[in-house]
Amino acid sequence: MEQATVELRASARVLVLALSLWAILDVFHTIMAVGHYEDRITVVTHGSADVVPAWLAYEVWQQLMPRGDATIVADRFWIAGSVVAAVAVVIWLVRTRRNAAWAWAWASVLIAVLVQGLFWVYQAVTSAGGAFDKTALDTRWVAYPLWTVASLVTVLAAIRTARAVRQAARQGSAGA
Repeated sequence: MEQATVELRASARVLVLALSLWAILDVFHTIMAVGHYEDRITVVTHGSADVVPAWLAYEVWQQLMPRGDATIVADRFWIAGSVVAAVAVVIWLVRTRRNAAWAWAWASVLIAVLVQGLFWVYQAVTSAGGAFDKTALDTRWVAYPLWTVASLVTVLAAIRTARAVRQAARQGSAGA
């Protein structure tokens, strides 16, 4: 096997691993967001959580954090995972130096970026003192579907891109 083919496959493995990590961190980030929201509800209403698994995961993670900054740490993990995935994609594109069948992968990544942007804007405008704090938009009926869709499109973008990478790696090794 030629050296270029070995390097191509190795960089493909690294990229698939980075995309998998990004998808896992995104799901974790979403669970922490839902759990934090559920915690806010239980504190205010003194009731019980509706999404118990997310709330319990948040509570456990909150206890593991030295200062109880579970959502801040989850946000930073997500940002770090996103940067690693983006760098891995750029490295992959530089190494391949060709256009693979990337149309669906790029489209899914662009959609994921847009929806994740909405996720972050929503968190900003509904946070304490935000423009929509304590309004009809600051409810689980708005938050949970948005967070779920954001996580879903991110995971699908990671899967779509990983498939394109694997296909390009196979074609590169077959043509070498």
